[in-house]
Amino acid sequence: NLYNLEKLQELSVLTFPFEQLDVALGRRIIPEKAFDKLVTRGRGGYCFENNTLMQQVLKTIGFNVRAVPARVIIDENSIGG
Repeated sequence: NLYNLEKLQELSVLTFPFEQLDVALGRRIIPEKAFDKLVTRGRGGYCFENNTLMQQVLKTIGFNVRAVPARVIIDENSIGG
């Protein structure tokens, strides 16, 4: 239900911080390894990793989930990450 979805989202953000250390170090981001990185090793993740983990969790508990790419447009002359 919606309440559980909202709680999962809240807990996900509080538990798995956004991190781009691997990107800064030139390491490859592999979303399929998100569970190992975030849960097993206790690290934060890049947006693709955090979202992949959430997608896997939601599918496992029965939500119909579809991933779509997106960008944040700050203004017409700049695009954020």
